[in-house]
Amino acid sequence: IYLGLISLAMKEGDDKPQSLAGFVETVISSAVRLLGLGIVFVVLLLMVWLPLLPIAYLAGLLTGGLFVLVMLGGLVLVITYLSMSVPGIVLNGRPLLRSVLESIRLVHGNAMQTTNLLLLVVLIGAGTNRLWHLADDGSWLTLVSIGGHAFISTALAAAVFVFYRDRWAQVQAQKTAA
Repeated sequence: IYLGLISLAMKEGDDKPQSLAGFVETVISSAVRLLGLGIVFVVLLLMVWLPLLPIAYLAGLLTGGLFVLVMLGGLVLVITYLSMSVPGIVLNGRPLLRSVLESIRLVHGNAMQTTNLLLLVVLIGAGTNRLWHLADDGSWLTLVSIGGHAFISTALAAAVFVFYRDRWAQVQAQKTAA
C-alpha cells in the first residue's frame, strides 16, 4: 500500500486509477508481483553464488573475511541489478519478468548512477535511522523521530521512483531515436 501510494502520487493524467477499487486492484497485483520478485531474487542469488563459491572458498583460505567479502559482492550485484524492478512493477505496472529484464537493462546502461543512488539511499537511510534512535527516549521526541523517519523513508523511496521514471524515459527516447 505504501509503495502504491507513492506511485499514485507520481503518476500523471490517465495513468492514475479512477476509483478506489482500481487502486486496490493495482496494489494487490503489485503485491503479488513483488512476492514473485522475492523468489526471483533468491533464484538469481543462488545462480550468482554457486559459481562464486569456489572463488570465495579459495579467498577464504587466505583469510575468512575474504570469503564473506566475495559472497557479499555477489549479493550486492544481484540487489543492484534488481533494484529497478520494484519501481517498474509498482509505478508502471509491468509484469514480473519484463520488469526484471528492464531493470537489468536500465542498470546496465546506468551502472554508476544507479550504484551512486543506491549507495546514497542506504547511507542516508542508515544515518537518519541512527539519528532517530538517539532521539527515541520515550519522550515527545519519540513522536518526532517516528515522523522524521517516515518523511525521510518516503523521500528516499520517491527518489528511487523518480530516478527510475527519468532513466526509463531516457531509454525510451533512445529507442525512438534509433
